[in-house]
Amino acid sequence: MHSPPLSSFCNSPSKPSFSESVMGRGLDIAEAVIMKWNPEITPVASLFRHNRRQVLHFIQTVNNLQKAMHFLLEENSCRDQLARARNLMQIADLRVIAECMISSGYVKECLKIYKIVRKSVVDEGIYKLGVERISSSRIH
Repeated sequence: MHSPPLSSFCNSPSKPSFSESVMGRGLDIAEAVIMKWNPEITPVASLFRHNRRQVLHFIQTVNNLQKAMHFLLEENSCRDQLARARNLMQIADLRVIAECMISSGYVKECLKIYKIVRKSVVDEGIYKLGVERISSSRIH
């Protein structure tokens, strides 16, 4: 994910306010920490197998991100910034849920859910592209 420049804030056409600048910087920091643990970008064995300080830093970052989202909602800030915060939160939440399932011995269940969700995402993308689904019996 690439963060938008501070000039892209919605509430001020010329220069972002101090709170908008701080919020943008906070999202940059959260993005760096969360994406460090994103398995699609950096294949890491497990969030919970690293040192405790790193895990606590990840959790604190997610907590700060949640506070930032509340601020953005209260201030009726730019939708782009709110969408960016929401996407980061989803990545963090999914990572933590998967880690908890795996560390609790539910690897097969976690993979089953991943396959189901991934298939629906791919199917939706194919549908949006206008590709027709055909059954194997229609292929000669």
